Amino acid sequence: ACIQISIVTQHRLHDGWLKRKACGKPSANQTGCISVDVEAARTKAAADNIDTGTFNVLVSGITYHGGSVWSRALKYSDFQDNIEVPYGVYDISAESCTPEEALVGDGCVRYAGVREALDVYSDNPRHAKIVCTIANAAVRVVFDESFRDVFDDGSVVISDGVRQFEISIAQSAERTVWYNVTGGSKSLEYTVNGTIDGVQKQYGGSLTLSAAQEGIITVKSGKDGFFSPQISVDDVYEDNGILEIIDPQAE
Repeated sequence: ACIQISIVTQHRLHDGWLKRKACGKPSANQTGCISVDVEAARTKAAADNIDTGTFNVLVSGITYHGGSVWSRALKYSDFQDNIEVPYGVYDISAESCTPEEALVGDGCVRYAGVREALDVYSDNPRHAKIVCTIANAAVRVVFDESFRDVFDDGSVVISDGVRQFEISIAQSAERTVWYNVTGGSKSLEYTVNGTIDGVQKQYGGSLTLSAAQEGIITVKSGKDGFFSPQISVDDVYEDNGILEIIDPQAE
């Protein structure tokens, strides 16, 4: 699976923007510091050796003094030691790419995670551990040998009403399409097309996926050319318990 990286407009690292800070010392200007640890949840795909250093991290919040908005964005690899922030409450998010970039072409896997409401109110360092999980869903098509033996040609059309893909027999072994998941689930419609003795046949159906799930449409056939699509939904995590988020500084 490919990872597309969102390149956030870089600010120059000047004084007052991003600082290394010796945390734990008295602060005359009411600033604390945050350290960030970003991980990607393991998946069943052996090739998922994810370089979290390329992930984009956004630190944003409201300061206690003046109630102003404070935010900084940069790559995770650019975090060195700790960053200095005014006293306040911060959300820290990380992602491998934006939702829009995850839809380019056939799409790609998107990792995302957030640590909400990190309270920075003293000179003691605050730590945010963000475990990024797969935020979208994948669909694959498998044409069983029983279908290939009977039909001259075939394809499956998949659509959410906005993005539509047609996956042929020749493409099915290499192609995976991705859809963003909002509101907890993604509803998809599919149409199986097959040609036998010059006659085209169709079969329609639907499936619903949650984030971090892969829908596999397996198309089979009887000797008389009867479609028998089978839908399986697979969670891609090796261990769902890896979603745990720990803040060692929590009181």
